[in-house]
Amino acid sequence: MNDEVDLPFEWELEIESSDINTHRKLSILRYETKCSFNLEQISQHFKRNRLKFGRDFGCIDDIKNEQSIHLLFAKMGDLRHSSAIFDSKTKEYLSSTSFKIKNLIVSTIHVDNFQDETNNLNLLVFNGGGTKNERLFAQYRSILADSQPKQLEFDEYELRNLCFDKFESNLSEISFNPVKEPGFGNTQQAEYQSERRSILDPNAEKIKELKDSNNIIITGFKSSIISKHDNLSKEAEVRFTINSTGKIELEFPKLAWIDVEPNKKIEIKFYEFARKIYDEIVSKELYKLSTKYGIAPSQKLITSFRGVSNE
Repeated sequence: MNDEVDLPFEWELEIESSDINTHRKLSILRYETKCSFNLEQISQHFKRNRLKFGRDFGCIDDIKNEQSIHLLFAKMGDLRHSSAIFDSKTKEYLSSTSFKIKNLIVSTIHVDNFQDETNNLNLLVFNGGGTKNERLFAQYRSILADSQPKQLEFDEYELRNLCFDKFESNLSEISFNPVKEPGFGNTQQAEYQSERRSILDPNAEKIKELKDSNNIIITGFKSSIISKHDNLSKEAEVRFTINSTGKIELEFPKLAWIDVEPNKKIEIKFYEFARKIYDEIVSKELYKLSTKYGIAPSQKLITSFRGVSNE
């Protein structure tokens, strides 16, 4: 490539994008620890240990409330794009080529840190799971010491109630374990699924059998919920899947954000909206715990994050 050829890129600061995180699936999992909750310790630890250049994962922002702290983590990486080499004199595109842009944020994880009723640290992890958690929990090593986060499961009885009491008229899929119910033989796991973009008929005989027989364990279901946010142009129907392992997966439509101030990133608004939907689905009784406790009612929605820079 000689001096007469330019790259066809124009760089500008984007603070009003409305197409971030569109058509995105997001998992939510809750973890308990045996570590005492210390708000100031967590806050100071992650202020001292920000993501540094040359590393591929770390905390990039935080916001502290009276009884909780929200942390945003980023995974760094490279992205490849195709374009064309540009001749600045003739204003012609000469040929197609590929470019690699380094040191970009390729994914994020959001974590709500709060205390349970035994004053132990709990983590509500958005967009984590699998190998992502290995990197995430490594960031907490000095805080957790020997305490390993344990994923919380949902109570089978409460999951059944949630399925049939709250979402019965809007179910698109039900997973269940017939256990000893006559007629299922030795089947250990089964599923009823509706046709694409339709719902299960709550008055169908098979659905009534599921609802009326306590011998059948509901292990998960798929439904949707309509929710709104102050910075969305309209209500959004968000599909979700929930199962007894404690996992919730949200599937978002394209979201049209409005009136987002430059210092309040859409990424943060997205997680704020996800947390709102989580609260609309999950009650404190849903988790399988030795003592029933939930997220502290004093927790607030995320309103802003400090220190995120586009430089």
